Amino acid sequence: MVGVTLLLIAGAAAAMLSVQHLRERPVNLRPHTARLAEEISGVLADYYVPEDAIERTPGVLLRDARSFWDLFRFRVDVPEDLNAEGLRHALRDTILKRYGAVLRAYENPEGGAVHFALGGRVFAEVVFHAPTPPPRVQVFLVPESLRVAEELPRLLATLGVPRDCCVPLGVLDREDDRAVWTLTRLEVTLPDGLSPAEVEAGIPKRLAEYNVHTRLVYRDAGAVLSVLSGDREFVEIVFPYHAASDIPNSSPVAGLPEPNDLPLESNGAADAANGPGENQPASLTQLRVAIILDDGGYGGPATEALWALDPNLTLAILPNTPLAEETATQAAALGFEVMLHMPMEIGGNARAFPGQINTDMDAGQIRALTEAALEQIPGVVGVNNHTGGKFTADAEAMRAFLEVIQEYGLYFIDSRTTASSVAYTEARALGVPCAARHVFLDNQPDREYIRGQFEQLIAVVKKRGEAVAIGHFRKETVAVLADMIPELEKEGIELVPASEIVR
Repeated sequence: MVGVTLLLIAGAAAAMLSVQHLRERPVNLRPHTARLAEEISGVLADYYVPEDAIERTPGVLLRDARSFWDLFRFRVDVPEDLNAEGLRHALRDTILKRYGAVLRAYENPEGGAVHFALGGRVFAEVVFHAPTPPPRVQVFLVPESLRVAEELPRLLATLGVPRDCCVPLGVLDREDDRAVWTLTRLEVTLPDGLSPAEVEAGIPKRLAEYNVHTRLVYRDAGAVLSVLSGDREFVEIVFPYHAASDIPNSSPVAGLPEPNDLPLESNGAADAANGPGENQPASLTQLRVAIILDDGGYGGPATEALWALDPNLTLAILPNTPLAEETATQAAALGFEVMLHMPMEIGGNARAFPGQINTDMDAGQIRALTEAALEQIPGVVGVNNHTGGKFTADAEAMRAFLEVIQEYGLYFIDSRTTASSVAYTEARALGVPCAARHVFLDNQPDREYIRGQFEQLIAVVKKRGEAVAIGHFRKETVAVLADMIPELEKEGIELVPASEIVR
C-alpha cells in the first residue's frame, strides 16, 4: 500500500515538472516570421518591384529566454520609375494593416530601411537602395533672362515711362534642376494715367519672341509685375503706390471680399464630428491631429502672430488675395505645410469669390481656374475647399476638379461645408489621398467658444485615434491655439501636418 502511494506521489511530481517545463520552454516563432517574410515579398511584388530587384537572405536564427525566431533581411534595389521613400512607406503601412496591432514598424530614413518587430524582437529588415540619379543637365538661360531685362526699360519708354523712373534694385542668380538664369529687379514709378495693369497688357505682345508671360499681384507696398518664362521669373518690377487710391479695392481682383466678410458656410448640419467612416484608421500607435487654418493671403496681425506657432499646423491660402504668394513662401520657409484653399460655388445668391469654380463650368474651365490658383501658391502640397456647399455636392464637378489635383500629385481635404458633400467619396474613388474635416474650431470669433471647440477636438481624437480640425487666420483663433496646442502633448496627442492624416 505504501509502495502504491509512493508511486502516485512520484507520478504527480513528474506531471507537475512536465507542465512547468512546457511553461518555461521557449515559444517557436519561426513559422510566424517565415509567413511575415512571404508577406513582405508579396507586397513588394504588388508594388511592381521585379523579383530580380529583391535580395532575400535566409533567416538567421535568434533566441531569447522566452522564444526563438528567424530574422529575415531584404535588400530592395528600387527601379527608376518608383520612389524609394514612397515604396518604404507603402510597405510599412500595408504590413501594419494586415497584422493589426501585433507588429510595430521602425524606420531609418537615412539608411532607407524599415524594421518590423514584436516587442524587442526584430523579425524582418528591409533596406531600400534608390538608383543613382543621372547627372544633372541644366540649360543656361542667363543670356535670355538678361536680354528680357534689357528690353523692358525700352518697352516702358514706349508707354511713356521716362528712363529715370526705372531704378535698378539688383540682379540675382537663380537655378533649379533644369536651368540657370538671372532675376533682375526694378522699381518703376508710373506717370499719372498709366496703371500696372496697362503695362502688363503690353509686355507679352512686345516680348513675344522670348516666349514670356506675366503675373501681376498687389501687395502692401505696391503692385508687383513678374515677367516669367515657364515658372522661372526673369524680371520683377515693383510699382510703389503713390496714394491709397492707387490700390484697386485693396486687392488684385475686383470684388475680393475683406477678410472679416469671408463666409464660413458651416453649421451644425454639416458638422462631421465623427466624419466619414472610411476616414477612420484601422489602428494607430499614436493619437494624432491635423489642424488646418483657412483663408490665408490677406496678411495683417493675425498672420504675423501665426508665425510664432507650432509649424506642424497646416496653412491653407486663398488665391487672388493680396499676399497669397508671400504668405505661402513665408510659411514654407518656416516649415509649415501649405495648401491651396480653393474657392468653390456656395449656391443660392451668395457672393462669388474671385476665381471660384462653379457647377455650370465644363472640365476645361474648372481645370484652367484650378491651375491658375495653384500657380499662385508656391510649395503647395494639398488642397481643401473654400465654401463649396453646392460644388462639393456635385459628383461630376468634383471629379473634374479632383482629376487636376491628382495630376499635380496633391492630396485633398474635404472641408465638409455641407452634409451633402460627395467630395471625400469621389476622392477615394479616384485614388486621390484624402481626409475629411471633423471639427470647425472658430465658427464664432469668440475665444471661449474656440476653446470649447478645441476641447471637443481632443475628445474626437481620443475616440477615433486621429482627426482633422479647421480654423481660420483670425486673431482670436491664433491666440487660443497659442494657449491650447501645448495641451495636446499633455493629452498624448501629436500635432501633425495634414499630409500625415490623408489616406
